[in-house]
Amino acid sequence: MNRIITFGCSLTYGHGLSDCFIPPHDPGHQPSKLGWPYLIAESLNKKCINLSNPGSSNKRIWNSIVNFDYEESDIVFILWTSEVRTSIIHKNHISDIGPWNNEFYYKDMFDENDALLMSKLYVNHANIFLKSKSAIVYNLVSEKKLLPILDFFGEKINHVPIYLGELMYRYPFALDNNHPGEECQIAFTKKLLNYLKIKNNLPEVKEFTKL
Repeated sequence: MNRIITFGCSLTYGHGLSDCFIPPHDPGHQPSKLGWPYLIAESLNKKCINLSNPGSSNKRIWNSIVNFDYEESDIVFILWTSEVRTSIIHKNHISDIGPWNNEFYYKDMFDENDALLMSKLYVNHANIFLKSKSAIVYNLVSEKKLLPILDFFGEKINHVPIYLGELMYRYPFALDNNHPGEECQIAFTKKLLNYLKIKNNLPEVKEFTKL
C-alpha cells in the first residue's frame, strides 16, 4: 500500500488541534490526526507518516526530506514555510530560528535576498532528490505566492495552488487561537483533493467571516 508522507511546519503538524495541543502553547508530542495529512491519507486509504515540526524552516524541512527512507511510489506532500525562518542543524538536534525567538539574528545577520536564495536551493534539491526516489511529489505554500524555485537545468517543479494560510481566516481557529481549526483542515483537504481530481467523502463545512 502506498504511503502519504508529509513535511512542513506547524500548519502540517496540526498545532492547536484538540488531539495534540497542550495548553497554553505546547503543540504536543505527536502530529494531530485531525489535520490535513491524515485526512488525505484516510481519503486514499493509505498510511500517513507526518514528519513535520512546529517552527520548522525550509532548511529543516529539506533536511527531513533527504534523510527519510522512501519506498517505491510514496506520495509526498510538502508544505513549504516562510523563507525568513532558518535552522541550525547540529549533530544531535536542530535549533529553529524565527522572528519570535532570535532578535539578534534578524537585527544583525538576516538578509531577505539570502533567505530567498537558500529556500530556492532547498526546494529545488528536495524535488530533484525525490524524483530520484520515484516519489510522487506535491509542493504547497501557505499563502498565495510563487513557489521559491530556481531555473535549474530545465527541471519542472510546480506547486498546487491551494493555500491553507488563506483558508484559515474563513473558519474558527484551533484551540491555540492562532492556527487552522478542524473545519479549515477539512475544507483545505477537500479543495486539495478536488484539485487533484481525487474523490472524497469529507463533509461540507460552512465558511464564516471573522470580525
